[in-house]
Amino acid sequence: MHELNRKVALVTGGSYGIGRATASAVAARIRVLLLAGVIAGLMAAACVGTPAPADTISAGSFHTCGVRANGSVACWGQNEFGQARPPGGEFRKVSAGEEHTCGVRRDFSVDCW
Repeated sequence: MHELNRKVALVTGGSYGIGRATASAVAARIRVLLLAGVIAGLMAAACVGTPAPADTISAGSFHTCGVRANGSVACWGQNEFGQARPPGGEFRKVSAGEEHTCGVRRDFSVDCW
């Protein structure tokens, strides 16, 4: 633990105290972030798709959607509420939210999923 504290202090340019947070507290936060990364990896089963080439993209909380050159929408990421399963058809723009996505179609109508 002492070695991790020393490395955190070196990286942040401080001694063992970094502002109000000690190097030990920062090291603890780093461990929490690493654990969150492991948990996110385990959630991969709930995710769909992979990134696809897109002209424009919009990122939600845990998913991203993009409009391709041909107007189709590609989404990837978490899909617990169907937010990464776009309907067919051609779109001009998309906007990804926390648990939903909305898109403006070529005829300017709006669909949300």
